[in-house]
Amino acid sequence: MHKLQSLRKREVFLSLKRDLAKSVQAAFVAEEWVDHALGQAHEAEGKLEATEKAHAVTERRLKDTLFHLAEVEKSQKNAKSALIGYEKQVEEARVSLKKAETQLALAIEKTKQQQKQLKAKDIEKAKAEQAAYDAGITKTAQSLTAQLQDVARAFCLELWGEALNEAGVSTELELRAPNKLYYPPALRLAPGLTQPLADPSSSAASAQPTTTSTATLVAEKEQDQTLPISGVDVDSEEVAKVGQLKRKKKEKEKEAST
Repeated sequence: MHKLQSLRKREVFLSLKRDLAKSVQAAFVAEEWVDHALGQAHEAEGKLEATEKAHAVTERRLKDTLFHLAEVEKSQKNAKSALIGYEKQVEEARVSLKKAETQLALAIEKTKQQQKQLKAKDIEKAKAEQAAYDAGITKTAQSLTAQLQDVARAFCLELWGEALNEAGVSTELELRAPNKLYYPPALRLAPGLTQPLADPSSSAASAQPTTTSTATLVAEKEQDQTLPISGVDVDSEEVAKVGQLKRKKKEKEKEAST
């Protein structure tokens, strides 16, 4: 379990590292967009300054033309045409500046939207990874718990049979009945899954019925997963009888050895 957790931590660390690299890359891309937009803004400012200089030159020429209007009547039409041309240039420059400002605003808004989308994707990815990790941990814990319970039930059944066999309990006694098998509360199954214990009449075959009972128990547990878990009643008097019989047998063996 510890090894699995260490492996998952390493996977999460590598995933976070990849996400960090992607975020840094996205930040560099956004920075390039901003630099590009700033470059366009500087270019627009340069065009505006050039337009203002041209407009100043035009105004000076217009003043000179008006000053010499009386003397240069023939050039009046040409001066007016030039004035109209300069005004058109100024208007075109204003339109270009407005377009540049609009493009800059769109670029900034697009950059903000991309940053929001990247942040939302990172959050969704982190949530999905956390959910998958939690589901894997829960599934593994449930599987290991079920396996440990099956092994513990089989071991408890075998020990219970050996205890009754060593105590010399006859198969005809009620203590041998399937509903009298004792399990700890955490390992109890439905009464229909239990099996009779081994017959102690033959020492050579005493272990075989217990093994068969264990295999039957595990097989029936796998076939019926929907049976409810319930307690198995064990009379305290019968358990005391088994203990007394076991102690008497040990005392007899001790007297015979002395």
